[in-house]
Amino acid sequence: MPLNETERQGLKDALHKMNNALNSISMQAELARMYVERNDSAKVLEALDIVMAQCRQCSTITRSTQELFEDE
Repeated sequence: MPLNETERQGLKDALHKMNNALNSISMQAELARMYVERNDSAKVLEALDIVMAQCRQCSTITRSTQELFEDE
């Protein structure tokens, strides 16, 4: 069954948000690597906190996107 316009827009928005979160995760992982090399554990922990927050955001987005298809 094809998606209606509302579902398509919801999916498009969710994918955009997921992409933003994944870009942030990637950037923070690179920063964490750099901070490890510099032995800056406080900055590593900050980067990891951001990674974890972005992972939670991805999980929230995934759950809300799944709701678009619960009636099927």
